[in-house]
Amino acid sequence: MNPWVKTSSLLALLAVFLFGCGSQQSRIEKASAQSVHVREQLTARSFRIRVDYMFPQRYPSRPVMSEFWLELKKDRVNSYLPYFGQVQSPSPYSQDEGLNFETEIRNYTEKRNEHKHRTEILFNAKSSSDYFLYKIFVYDDGNAEIDVHSNRRDYIRFSGELE
Repeated sequence: MNPWVKTSSLLALLAVFLFGCGSQQSRIEKASAQSVHVREQLTARSFRIRVDYMFPQRYPSRPVMSEFWLELKKDRVNSYLPYFGQVQSPSPYSQDEGLNFETEIRNYTEKRNEHKHRTEILFNAKSSSDYFLYKIFVYDDGNAEIDVHSNRRDYIRFSGELE
């Protein structure tokens, strides 16, 4: 075999290997930076989750076409989420705003699960017509899931991303 072919093949193989290692290093650094950014937002209790998919209890899952979100700022929640499901006992005296309200957070707890690379947040919120339990799972890569349990309506889950 020609020494030139051997040398150029070896150089090409070395270049591919080094490029692969460099991109792997870059991905690890990006993931680490993303994880730090997510944890900083959670520690400050100031973050916003943009929702892109919903999973109603009794109906098929579906993408969310408009802009909806859940925002926490210290001791307050701003819930602007779509709702698709059944309401068991509608309140005849109040306007039902669904999952669109801003109110104070009650019973806030936060628990880290290193094995699943996520943080679980639980809190209660009260709108003018209902009581809610929110369970939020925020993963180190910024993806998030929101479970909403209510006294008067079907359970619903959302998926999205931390902004």
